[in-house]
Amino acid sequence: MKIQKFERIWCEKQGLPKDAFDKAVLLECLPGRYKVFGELMWYLNRPYFSTDLDIIHLVANCASLKEVKTRYSEYQEASGFLRGTLRFRITQDRLLKYTSKYLS
Repeated sequence: MKIQKFERIWCEKQGLPKDAFDKAVLLECLPGRYKVFGELMWYLNRPYFSTDLDIIHLVANCASLKEVKTRYSEYQEASGFLRGTLRFRITQDRLLKYTSKYLS
């Protein structure tokens, strides 16, 4: 049996192309209060999410929740007012909860 990666499983279950993966996962893993602001920032200042997108790209190739947790811990960096104080970034809890819907 071939082990499938998160991105491939996500695309199959969502019925969406790979192009939709980054944005959808990012918005789902932001704290709920930032969904609308996250959507706006995606279009106005996408480089703000570079760290979050790096994490998502690493997680895309994971085949288990243990791998996701390990990858996230490699990038656990929060600085600045928005990222550190207001926590306008993806969180490990939300990322694990979201990926657990697709990985076992």
